[in-house]
This record gives sequence, C-alpha cells and structure tokens, in this order.
Amino acid sequence: VLVISMRLNINLTSQTIDEAVGKRRKVVSSMCDDILVEAKNSIKGKSWDALCRELKDVSGQVKVEVQAHVEQQLSEIKARSPDDFNIDKVLLGEMQKALSVGSRVRLQRAMVLDKAAASLQNDALAQATRSLATEWRRDERWEQDVPLKFLMNWKPNGE
Repeated sequence: VLVISMRLNINLTSQTIDEAVGKRRKVVSSMCDDILVEAKNSIKGKSWDALCRELKDVSGQVKVEVQAHVEQQLSEIKARSPDDFNIDKVLLGEMQKALSVGSRVRLQRAMVLDKAAASLQNDALAQATRSLATEWRRDERWEQDVPLKFLMNWKPNGE
C-alpha cells in the first residue's frame, strides 16, 4: 500500500467558471443599458422634436416607436446566452449591432424611420415618415458616394 501525503488548496477569491463565462455578457449588457440611456436622451432632444414638427406628429408617436425599436433591438442582444459571448465573432458582432442601433438614433438615419413607420397606427403619419426616410436614404447614399479626396480638397466659398 502506497500512502501519499497531500494538502488541499482552495482559492476562494477566483471566479467560478460560470462567473468567468458570464463576464463578457455582463460587459455587453452594461453597454446596451448605456446605449439605451443615450438613445432616450437623444430622442428627447431638439433634433427629434424638429423631426416630429416636420412630420406634423404632435403626439410624438414617431419618437415612441423609435424608442420601442431601440429597446427591442437591445433586449434581443442582452437575451443571448452567456456562452454565446465567449465566441469572439459573436461578441464583436453583438457589440457592433448595439453601437449601430445607438448611432442610427443619434444621427437620425433612414432605417430608424422605416422601423417607426412600420409600427405607426396613423396611416398619414406612417406615409409621411416613410417618405422622409426615402429622402434621407438618398442623402445617406450621397454621403457614401462622395470621394474622400474631393472632401479633403474642398474649400468653402471657393477659397
């Protein structure tokens, strides 16, 4: 019979496997919460008020629908399994998705108006919102098509 003397060593300060796996999800969830706060503040701002005036949306229904869209998009990201976020590609993709949702609201992009228009009950307001989104989409394409070289060489008032 062989007897080996051992002593047990337990590190009580280390994270459990579940805590380590959930750490990335916690980071993304916190980021989504911050983006939601920023989006809500943006929606309450002057530019969204001006947009509602342009659309003759006195009740602010467009802003309500945009906020609902943002909340839904971010909650889908947060609902993913903690294990999913341990895949680098998924982590990066979900972070980019969350950031793009926030920037679309802040920059008032056409896609946000499309989503709001799809949920609006008032047909006239929905149509006006879709028309404005179409106009903005043309502007967004122009922004993408303008060559950087042209912009770098452009001088205001022909100076």
